Amino acid sequence: MNTVHQVRIAESDEERESIFRFRYRVFAEHLARKDLDGADHEARILSDKLDAVSTHYYVGTSGQPTAALTMSPLGSSATSSELAEFLDLPRLAEAAPLAQITFANWLLVDPSQAGSAIVTSLMAAVSAKALGDGTELLVTLCRPGLVNFYERLGFEQYRHATDLKGIGLRCPLLLVLRDEARLRAVHSPLYRVLRRSGGAASSLTVRLRLEPLIDMFQATQILITDELWVDSAVKLIERARPRLFDDMPEDGIRQIMKLASVISCKAGQTVTSVGETSDDMFLIAAGSFSAVDAATGLTRHLVEGDLIGEIEHLSGLPRSETVLCSSGGHVAAIKADALFRWMQQNPEPGVTLAINLARLLAGRVAR
Repeated sequence: MNTVHQVRIAESDEERESIFRFRYRVFAEHLARKDLDGADHEARILSDKLDAVSTHYYVGTSGQPTAALTMSPLGSSATSSELAEFLDLPRLAEAAPLAQITFANWLLVDPSQAGSAIVTSLMAAVSAKALGDGTELLVTLCRPGLVNFYERLGFEQYRHATDLKGIGLRCPLLLVLRDEARLRAVHSPLYRVLRRSGGAASSLTVRLRLEPLIDMFQATQILITDELWVDSAVKLIERARPRLFDDMPEDGIRQIMKLASVISCKAGQTVTSVGETSDDMFLIAAGSFSAVDAATGLTRHLVEGDLIGEIEHLSGLPRSETVLCSSGGHVAAIKADALFRWMQQNPEPGVTLAINLARLLAGRVAR
C-alpha cells in the first residue's frame, strides 16, 4: 500500500539548515564523498550558491528531513558558467524562457527510506507547484546508474555525461511538464498531476522545439548501443580473459543493456573517484582506461570488456580506485539492484551472469 507523505516547504533558516545537514549526512557520510564543493566538514553542512535563491522542499520534520529536493531558478547570477554549459542553457532557452525553466537539484532520500513511495510524493508535490507557477521545463542531473529511475518519471537524457568539478560524473536530463503523451507512455506518476492541474491541453511548443536536441542525442545512443552490443556480439565473447557476457544469449545481452546507460567519455575524464560509495558498475565498451589504486599506487590498464567498480557494485564498499579515460571511449553504467532483479527474473541466463561476475571478481582479487 502506497503511503502519502506530507511535503513541506522550508520557510525558516532552521529548516533550511536542517536540509543542508541532511545533504551532508547522505553525501559526505553515507556516500563518503569528501570532495564536494560547498561541503563544510566542521559545521557538517553541504550547500551551494544557488541555495540562497532556491525553494527547498522536504518530507519529515523541520529538524529531521527524510527526503528533500531543491528547486532553483536558472536566470540567476548564482548559476555558475560550468552548470550553464553542462545543461546547455542557451539551447534550452530557445524552447522556453529561462523564467519558465527550473533546475531540480539535490534530490535525496534517507537510506532507510530507499524503495519507498517518498520520492513519488515529493516529485508530485513539486511538479504540481511548478505547473501552477507556469514552469514549462524541469532540468536536473544524476549519476549514470540513476538515468533509468528518472526516465520512469518522464525525464529524458539529452546530452552526454560530464565529469563536473566537485560533483562527479553526471548526466543531464529534462522533463517537459506538459508533455501528456510521454508521461502517459512511460506510466509516470506525474501524469495524474498534470491531469489534475488542467494543463494537459496546453500547447506542446516546448516539446516540439526540444525534439531535435533529444532526438539527436538518443540517435547517437542507439547507434553506439547497437554497434557495441549487438553487431559486435562475436567480438564480445572471443577473448582470453573472462567477460561479463560470456555464453550469454543475444536476447539476454539486449535485455541487460536496456538497463544500462551508455556514456561517451573523453580522454582525461574521470569515471569514478576514490572514496565514492555507489552501486553503479561500469562495463567498458570501447576505448582504454586506467585505474589507480589508492592504497598501493599501482595502475591497472583497462580495455573493452573489463569492468570498473565490480567489487563496490557487489559489496557497497567505498571505491578504492580512481578511474580515468585514457582515450575516447564508451562505458555502460549498470545499477546493482536493477541487475540483480533481472537475474532473479531470468534464472537461467542469470546464473551464467553470476558465474561470469564471480570469475571477474576472482581475477581482480588475484591481481
